[in-house]
Amino acid sequence: YFLGLSSTEEKKDQLILRETSSGDRVSITIPYQDRARRVHCIGRYILLDCSNAANSVFYLATFKNNSLRELSVNKITFDEKTTLYENSFSDRVLLFLERRTFYEKILSFDLIENTLKTEFERPIIKSNNTKYFSKVIWTKKDSYDVSIPISLFWKSEDTDELPRRKKCILSVYGAYGKNDNSDLDEIMLSIIDAGFIYAIVHVRGGGYLGGEWYRSGKA
Repeated sequence: YFLGLSSTEEKKDQLILRETSSGDRVSITIPYQDRARRVHCIGRYILLDCSNAANSVFYLATFKNNSLRELSVNKITFDEKTTLYENSFSDRVLLFLERRTFYEKILSFDLIENTLKTEFERPIIKSNNTKYFSKVIWTKKDSYDVSIPISLFWKSEDTDELPRRKKCILSVYGAYGKNDNSDLDEIMLSIIDAGFIYAIVHVRGGGYLGGEWYRSGKA
């Protein structure tokens, strides 16, 4: 097979597959809000990684009987930042790594049943009787129809609900396309341990949502 990736006039990505012997071809069109960033060829499966900083989205193309005429496409979405994990050495299962600030999780996707389940989970920070939590919220749209993501981090001993009456430290920086991701560092952790909510406002000009987000924030 020959594989190619192109963009349509509507700015939609298309994955084009052509069988070299017969010349038969088929294309898979990806919705405009998803852009293909990586292509993984795994046996008779093709996995398109359309993830960005805000969403983890994959499209799985499956060949039945090794024929282009029997091609099915499934969309796989995750609630948190997730990447393709190492080879599972199985023709039935794909492994994904979901990593948040305070824990990481291994998930398996059954290629036959199209089901997802958690295989392994462990906390990155160990603490007695204290749990750390994180959440991304979005502001209301402004006059330019733009909504800004805000990453929040806090600790609690009894609930995972976001505290409504708690002091907050706000971090804002958006310039030069800097990817202001939310990887935990010692300063953040010390602020959270002191009882504050730590918030990162991912304004335009930064690179949190990719190049277009950065360019739209330039004066």
